[in-house]
Amino acid sequence: MELDFRKSIICVICVICGLTGNAKTVKDELKEQTASKLPVKLRISELQVNPQTTFILPDGSIRMNVEVLNRGGISLAATSKYNFVNSDIDYRIKYSYVFGRNNIGLSVFDSIDFEKVFSDSRFIARKRGGEGGYWRRLGRFYSIGMTLSSEQHFMVPLVEETVDYDKSTLNSGTTRLAYDSRDNGSDPRAGTMYWVSFKQATEELDGDYRYNKAEMGLRKYFGLRFFAAEDAEPKEKKKRKSKKKKKNKVAPGKNLIIALEGLYGAVPYKRRISAEREAVPYLDHYRLGGFRNLRGYAVDEFMGEDVVSQRVEVRLSYKATEPVGKIWGLYFDRIELVGSYDVGVIGENVYCRRGYLRQVARQGVAYGFRFKLNVKRKISMILYLMEGRALRQNRDGVFYLSYTIY
Repeated sequence: MELDFRKSIICVICVICGLTGNAKTVKDELKEQTASKLPVKLRISELQVNPQTTFILPDGSIRMNVEVLNRGGISLAATSKYNFVNSDIDYRIKYSYVFGRNNIGLSVFDSIDFEKVFSDSRFIARKRGGEGGYWRRLGRFYSIGMTLSSEQHFMVPLVEETVDYDKSTLNSGTTRLAYDSRDNGSDPRAGTMYWVSFKQATEELDGDYRYNKAEMGLRKYFGLRFFAAEDAEPKEKKKRKSKKKKKNKVAPGKNLIIALEGLYGAVPYKRRISAEREAVPYLDHYRLGGFRNLRGYAVDEFMGEDVVSQRVEVRLSYKATEPVGKIWGLYFDRIELVGSYDVGVIGENVYCRRGYLRQVARQGVAYGFRFKLNVKRKISMILYLMEGRALRQNRDGVFYLSYTIY
């Protein structure tokens, strides 16, 4: 009986092995048949698409950015900006390749301002050109880069029976050193970002401008505990979690976020090469006004070659932990009370004028709500509902609606 039982087990195993062997044989035959019918093999690399959209009212601006990445370090980004209040259109296409800590990029761009007022005249301004750059990461947070750019500027007067226009060329090189330790590029809550850049415009290669432009920028984020309830977890678990926390990660109990932003830009040297045009091109001037850099004023209301601007934004979360709740299929990760204060000075020769402290500083405040939302944990959104007011001026308040989808 034992021999018969062993023989039966061996027969069953042989049958199973035979079936498995036949299945593998069929699969191999299908592969051979497919290969014989398709002698050319196609390899499709995996792509990663990162779309982002920003819309701001009443500034009337919308910005769309789509970046396509693949596994080989190659990326193609397309950015388009449109402002239906000022009738501005701007788009850029950039191709870059990353190898190790190095990044090489080439881009072409074109922008049109359909109706602007400059030197008491109305005109259409257009800028188009291309640039190439090389960047290298220095450690974990630092990076340095060099960009060479060539642009063509067109100034078309909006005068009846006039077809004449001014065309000029801006050739420049820019060196930039940056530091970025933010925990999240789209919604940072901790870390620091600052940069220093120096731009040199030259009349070489048929350039029409010669000037220097220096710029420094800062963005700082840090969190505090403001009437935040203690977590109900044991102290031992808290100690274990605190050891695993990253350096810049905000603890759940810190529900007060303070964001500081600053920009300093100046033209320390300029030379007027031609009597027909300004020493610094109109399209290379700084702008102040609007939701992005001076709330309470019209978008791009002030313009100048030099600028100093600062912003302090305070955000107080409804709850220290995430998520807050769900309404109509939307997941509210955070609901925040937000307030901001902006101040800026813009003009010409601001950086070296003796009476700099006597300059009229534009100031504005804004207050409202800030929401972080997501749809089915796939699409994230930052939504602002704020009212801005200009200080020291008899102006009505401005209601802002801004959202960024990423």
